[in-house]
Amino acid sequence: MHWLFGGISFHFPALENLIKGSSRVLIRDGEINYKTMQKSHISEKDLKSSLRSQAKLTEASQVKIARLESSGDISILPKENLPQVIEVSVDKGIKTIRIEV
Repeated sequence: MHWLFGGISFHFPALENLIKGSSRVLIRDGEINYKTMQKSHISEKDLKSSLRSQAKLTEASQVKIARLESSGDISILPKENLPQVIEVSVDKGIKTIRIEV
């Protein structure tokens, strides 16, 4: 059956979403979508486990977007961390060093 439906979805791309389903957004900009999690039968514990194992993250607030893919995998894109700039005065009014962390 899997081979048959795989072949059908390959040759008829219009039917692919019907056969395989589509991805669902679980987290967007750090906010968990509990309705989608409930529809997808995913617990918060499962989601946090995926955050740790897939993206090495501990909090949903660190996530730009997390999707439940049609394959059943959870893909996670972390938020981009902008570098912090620290200015250090070496001598009064003479030199300032900028350090990006």
